[in-house]
Amino acid sequence: MSRNTAIHFQKASMYYMLAEYHKYSNPELHVKYYYKHFNHLKKATQGFRSNAWLPQSFQTFPGRLRFLHACLDAPDADVYLNGMRIFQNAATMTAGEFLSLPEGQYQLDIYPSGKMIQTIVSGKVTITTGKLVTAAVAGHTDNPRLVVLTDDSYIPAGESKIRFVHLSPDAPSFDIAVKQGDIVFPNLSYRKATDYLGIMPMTIDLEVRMAGTSDVVLDLEQARFYPDKAYSIYLTGYAGKGPGIKPLILHP
Repeated sequence: MSRNTAIHFQKASMYYMLAEYHKYSNPELHVKYYYKHFNHLKKATQGFRSNAWLPQSFQTFPGRLRFLHACLDAPDADVYLNGMRIFQNAATMTAGEFLSLPEGQYQLDIYPSGKMIQTIVSGKVTITTGKLVTAAVAGHTDNPRLVVLTDDSYIPAGESKIRFVHLSPDAPSFDIAVKQGDIVFPNLSYRKATDYLGIMPMTIDLEVRMAGTSDVVLDLEQARFYPDKAYSIYLTGYAGKGPGIKPLILHP
């Protein structure tokens, strides 16, 4: 190993530790140091045909997966990944913690709790190094759907960002607006997510309307967004029956 290669490995190790140290306390520094780690690692491994011999922390910056149960009519669920149970007794309107995984494609099977006979829903999930993925089961029990979304945890220091996700199976498209004011996210359709919107930390009154109308289906009064947080606001429930449209707010 050349002297330059050894130096790049040392710096990659240092920046990896710094990225891990700031992972939860300062997302901006976390991302900054991770990219420094990655760049030095790339320089160190140039010319090698394989990096399989490297320490695990150098081989991958793992992707992460969490499960969201947003199908209100479905029973509690057990979640299997490539035949291995990763979550047990997941209740509706709850999300699990992120699970670190190597990059690749995985088979995701969701069963009623304790009944590994017929799935509620199944599908493929692709995990990419450094990415956060939320796999949500949504819809009616007679037509459940798997919705896979990529989360973005990067936030400029001191700012916030928000997005909305439409998971109400009997609702048409939504407009998300400032209360009695301008539309912020127009025409959000079922099983889709808006782009993230960067905002300054604030408390604001929002409302969810039927798209193209003034009909309000959900008031989000005094919605408070804190600095250094990314918010995904899932719109669940039913427009035509109880319990109505319900918000579920998650962070990466």
